[in-house]
Amino acid sequence: MLVLAPGDSDTPAVEDSRREPTERYEPLPGFAELPGWIFRKLGRRWRVAIVLAIVGLIALPLALTLRESKQERAASERREKAALRERAIQRLQAEQRPRVRVSDSVAPVGAAPCARLEARAALMGEVSAAIAADAPVGFAGVRSTDRSSVSTASRFRARSPVSARTGISAGAAAR
Repeated sequence: MLVLAPGDSDTPAVEDSRREPTERYEPLPGFAELPGWIFRKLGRRWRVAIVLAIVGLIALPLALTLRESKQERAASERREKAALRERAIQRLQAEQRPRVRVSDSVAPVGAAPCARLEARAALMGEVSAAIAADAPVGFAGVRSTDRSSVSTASRFRARSPVSARTGISAGAAAR
């Protein structure tokens, strides 16, 4: 009789039928898990392509929305600019519209020369007052058409060719 002892090295190897096969069998998952299962079964190139396609499908509507928003903003700015321009044109037309008025400072026909001069001076005063009232506000809020405060010497103190060559102003040369 032959008795085999456990752990005896002379025993022939018996194939185990419970050994795992080289390819694993995974049963088909449920409907909710199916996309992940398919994604895992795909190769690397297909995975990258699918991810890029999903990103593109998300980015395309966003890009179109941003583009449309930019166009709307540009159109709004053009409308505002046109409205500002139209208001400026209307303001300038109102400023430049001729104002016709009959003066009370007119000498009667056949009046003496002295009376005509006085009437002319009064008329010039009215014209100056009307111009000053119509003039836009200038430097430091001054509305003035009176140039009598500017001396003629300061207006005509331009450098002459002699002063340009020598560097001496005409006022300093006269002293």
